[in-house]
Amino acid sequence: MKKLICGRYSPHEELNHKDNLYEILSHIGNNIEFFTNKSFHYIEMTDRDITNIGPYCGRALMEASFTGLAARIDPFKLLFIRYKQLDPKYMIDKKNKFSIQWSGDIISPTKEEDTELEKNPRRPLLSPTMYELVWKPAIVKCIEYIQVKEIQSDWIQDTFFTVPEGPIDKQADSVYGQFLTNTMNLYSFLSKGVHQEFVVSPESLYDSDTVKLKLSDLIKLISLISLISHNIPIAIGNMNMEETIGYFQKIEKRRQKIEERRQN
Repeated sequence: MKKLICGRYSPHEELNHKDNLYEILSHIGNNIEFFTNKSFHYIEMTDRDITNIGPYCGRALMEASFTGLAARIDPFKLLFIRYKQLDPKYMIDKKNKFSIQWSGDIISPTKEEDTELEKNPRRPLLSPTMYELVWKPAIVKCIEYIQVKEIQSDWIQDTFFTVPEGPIDKQADSVYGQFLTNTMNLYSFLSKGVHQEFVVSPESLYDSDTVKLKLSDLIKLISLISLISHNIPIAIGNMNMEETIGYFQKIEKRRQKIEERRQN
């Protein structure tokens, strides 16, 4: 998952020099790897703490993953935040605008209109503008590649071959619409377990099987979005599709093996 999300960015590695963006991606990648393994642990194990701890792992994985994608697609933003966070004046005990915010950096806080963009251009990772300029062309490329390749993947079949027939750009709209809806729903579900908003036992509202299902859905969602991201020309550290799908299939197979063990 670390490689799938953060890509192969190491342009100065042979010179034994790690630049700032490499350090950012390395740090985020390590967090992704940690919380991916934790999430797989809770999907596989019958753990009494899953309803309490599972949402924390899922939420952390979700935020780290989308931050990793933002670092590849819009590196200036992450480099600027890093610069500000290393400033001695940066206060960690106060709310600070120099950090990645889910609403504003990942998801658009409002429905963007062209007139508003002209006044105050924004570029949240998942926004109408970023979709038209960045994600839509990448999804179209991915659809075109998958249509001519025989790829063994239930996740890919469920995502790219169940959309309504029609022009390929409309298929891309459908795929992105699914991603956006699933992202918002999963973030909302996981947030309820993080913010302690329940005054009743979590098990009375969702059981361990539900949490496992949501963690599994999250891993599938992140894997698919990351797969598409390697078709974005401006993104840092892109891999070719054959290599990207190889990493993607490893994650899917890991999930399938867990499900097979559970059934046996």
